[in-house]
Amino acid sequence: MRKEHSEWLSDDIGKVTGGSPDPESLDGVEVPDEITTDCSMCDGSHILSAQPDSFASSAGFLEYEGFCEETGNPVIVTKNPDEFLEQ
Repeated sequence: MRKEHSEWLSDDIGKVTGGSPDPESLDGVEVPDEITTDCSMCDGSHILSAQPDSFASSAGFLEYEGFCEETGNPVIVTKNPDEFLEQ
């Protein structure tokens, strides 16, 4: 799974910057399968899953999706790949 994440991150950086780093050089960069985010629709937090085939990913960003059970609405967070490089 880590290799897939490195390739995914490399491709996304390439879409944004025009040049992809070697996926091997990104092995230490953590791109999580899931993230936890506070919900703006309820007082809780939700676990969101990575969506590597989303439209945002095709534009060079990382998208995570989940669901707010309290409101019945989807929760979608889009992240810039640079956020993971800075950690």
